[in-house]
Amino acid sequence: MTPEQKINAILSEFAVELGLEPAGLVLDGEYACLAVDKAAVLHLKLLPESAALDLFMELGPVPPAVRQAVCEDMLQANVLFQATEGAALGFDRERGIAVATLRLDVDGLTAARFKDRVERFLIMTEFWAKRIGGVPEAAPEPGFNAFLRV
Repeated sequence: MTPEQKINAILSEFAVELGLEPAGLVLDGEYACLAVDKAAVLHLKLLPESAALDLFMELGPVPPAVRQAVCEDMLQANVLFQATEGAALGFDRERGIAVATLRLDVDGLTAARFKDRVERFLIMTEFWAKRIGGVPEAAPEPGFNAFLRV
């Protein structure tokens, strides 16, 4: 089974769990996306040459007044994987937007593991989006709060 076939099988199972048609969430070429809420989109990009899948989400604009502090917090979190669930946090200087990316190895990935990683990624991105927006919050707790909406 190719990495694309495997990811499409996992995405189809995930779609059913979300109440979508199995074909409602498959890669278009090497890309798929899923609306999380009105303002957030989870992007999925298959890297077939490395058999990896990148999850990517914009966390929102970083206000200039807190940009230095937020970027320092994100750098520190990246060093020790604190409150990142293994994702990398970054800053798109050109657009002034914080982003999060998580790379998953396709080998050994199951639908259950994919669901768990997506849930944890969304909890982490919600935490960082609030932090960037200046809302103080404790570190994210494990668990899923039904973030995905279609």
